[in-house]
Amino acid sequence: ANVQGIGSEPDNLVITWEPLKGFQSNGPGLQYKVSWRQKDVDDEWTSVIVANVSKYIVSGTPTFVPYEIKVQALNDLGYAPEPSEVIGHSGEDLPMVAPGNVQVHVINSTLAKVHWDPVPLKTVRGHLQGYKVSTV
Repeated sequence: ANVQGIGSEPDNLVITWEPLKGFQSNGPGLQYKVSWRQKDVDDEWTSVIVANVSKYIVSGTPTFVPYEIKVQALNDLGYAPEPSEVIGHSGEDLPMVAPGNVQVHVINSTLAKVHWDPVPLKTVRGHLQGYKVSTV
């Protein structure tokens, strides 16, 4: 339960989940099948089986790409029901380009109007948090 996927570096995807407690495992040998694939790409699922953890790090991912993720419990008696998928993103990186067509219109000694063309979203490589305007 509570499955999430968030990158901690530009080239990874950190998958976390809330582990089952005690009797919830319904038997001995509790493990988790962690599965992921890029969203909107016709890829096969990649899966690993892990035990005694509630986190798995996928390395070598492209920067800020959506992934479908699922985590399924299993024990010595078999698999839990198929889980629903959640969407996560691999890690963010610095934007690749600065805004273009920057224009400044000075209104008076304490006020200026600044305009620019937004950067293309594909070059942002993450969640665009805003633009920083500096004076010299």
